[in-house]
Amino acid sequence: MSYPLTPTLTGRQLTVDAALNTPPLITKRIAALTADQLVIDKFLSATGQKVEGGALLYTQASAENMYTTRDVEQRAAGAEYPVVMGERPEPKLAEAEDWGGKFFVTDEARTRNNVSEFDDNVTQLANTITRKINQRVIDAIEAAITGNGVVPGHDWNNVITSGPLDALTPNNERPAADWAISQLAADMGELGVIFDLLVLHPQEHHSLKVAYGEDLAAVLASNNLSVFTSPRLTPGTGYAVKKGNAGIMAYEKPLNTTTWRDEARRVTWVQSYAVPAIAVTNPLAIKKLTGLDG
Repeated sequence: MSYPLTPTLTGRQLTVDAALNTPPLITKRIAALTADQLVIDKFLSATGQKVEGGALLYTQASAENMYTTRDVEQRAAGAEYPVVMGERPEPKLAEAEDWGGKFFVTDEARTRNNVSEFDDNVTQLANTITRKINQRVIDAIEAAITGNGVVPGHDWNNVITSGPLDALTPNNERPAADWAISQLAADMGELGVIFDLLVLHPQEHHSLKVAYGEDLAAVLASNNLSVFTSPRLTPGTGYAVKKGNAGIMAYEKPLNTTTWRDEARRVTWVQSYAVPAIAVTNPLAIKKLTGLDG
């Protein structure tokens, strides 16, 4: 796939000047650079709901309020069904958070069409926005997980899955046992949560590769799991997730780019920002795995 700011071999590459005159193309480039790195869609679903008044009102589900306080009853002829309204979660507010940054392009770089320098600046800004948004999503997830949302795991660093029988790591101490226990805990909640994603620190993903080798893909497939990694996680931890079901991310302002001239310095400023609100409405769609590095 080609992007507007990537030079082509046809001689019709987009110039720095054209990019600075068309900020949406810079936004598109940043979106392309961040797409495969963001954890947002791993935990949260996008929503067209606009954040009004600087915050998003939401409720957060817990095991206690997922059932009614009174059981349903068999109805006799002529009788009424019982009122079975359960407890309502306390409303919460997710405040909009304004994250962004800027860099300048000198007139000299613009005139000389220094595409490489410009693209490096865009990439640096995209990476920094990604890092911040990822950290804020993980912070929100961490704040929402309590009690039985945490599953103590085993050390993934020294797992042995091949060799002499007496040297093999027992099945109940292997990584697969940890996500199986997570699914068991979810099943006991009777809420229909089926985990389909492991979100891991790169260290734990490396441990999985070493432990299972060429069999890792089959091991994951047998559990209907895929893996996403992010260094924003604390080493030794991970999450079993029902992808996109833990909450929502709404925007007061989605990713946006503006440019303006500074004649005194003969530079053009490029500023990109996003104003999201993060609401973890269903932490029951996540189990946090701990103790994965011993």
